[in-house]
Amino acid sequence: MATNDANSSGAGAGGASTNDSATNTANAGNTSAAAFVAAVTTPSQHRTDCMACLMSGLEDIGIKPTSAAAVDFGAINSDDLCITLAHSIEACLDGKGYVVAPLSTGFVQLRAKGAVVTIDDFVSGLVSVSQPK
Repeated sequence: MATNDANSSGAGAGGASTNDSATNTANAGNTSAAAFVAAVTTPSQHRTDCMACLMSGLEDIGIKPTSAAAVDFGAINSDDLCITLAHSIEACLDGKGYVVAPLSTGFVQLRAKGAVVTIDDFVSGLVSVSQPK
């Protein structure tokens, strides 16, 4: 009877199944972690579109952008250039299928403050104020 109790308590096939379950759970955790890292490091189409429109808008006002740079609003020569930048980004995003909140007032305010915004933060802001149509 003791042998039957030992077998039914999880030794043998039952024990292997428990170990397999733990292994599967650990592997699932690794898969989830890998998927998370891939999602974080792979930009969404929305983010990619916002980056492209920002870069295009900066070129429209005579700034040669790089993705590692920052936008120094204080160095933009006029409110009109801030408005041109805003309208360029808005038109670009609209053309790519996004509805975007008006940007010009905020850009003029950033210029008045002399704000410096990293490209990454700028793109994050554009993503947050635009939505697919």
